[in-house]
Amino acid sequence: MQDDILDLTGQEFAKSKGCVGGDITEGKRSLLVIFTLKKANSKDKARLIKILNMHTSDQKLRDEAIALIQKYGAIEYVKQTAEQMVMQSWREAEKLLPTSQAKEKLKTFAEFLITRNK
Repeated sequence: MQDDILDLTGQEFAKSKGCVGGDITEGKRSLLVIFTLKKANSKDKARLIKILNMHTSDQKLRDEAIALIQKYGAIEYVKQTAEQMVMQSWREAEKLLPTSQAKEKLKTFAEFLITRNK
């Protein structure tokens, strides 16, 4: 989920992939898109689907799709969902794993998954 967010918002991430919004070019139906389609009015929903189906490399169209995704709060929703999933998973794992360096490294990695920006 963090990769999907970074694909739309991370400038350094975009440099490594060659563009902002590469998932839009792929027509990817990520949680960001699914949430937006669920919340969007019919006009915005149709426009987002149209852009995704184009598999466009036109940055202007990708930016339009990103703006629609942002308009409906999908980025914030996915960030919160990812954090909740990681924290809930960690609470379960913490009960099962004995105290160790490996456990601490696993916790650090879990936190990295939801906070990284590259």
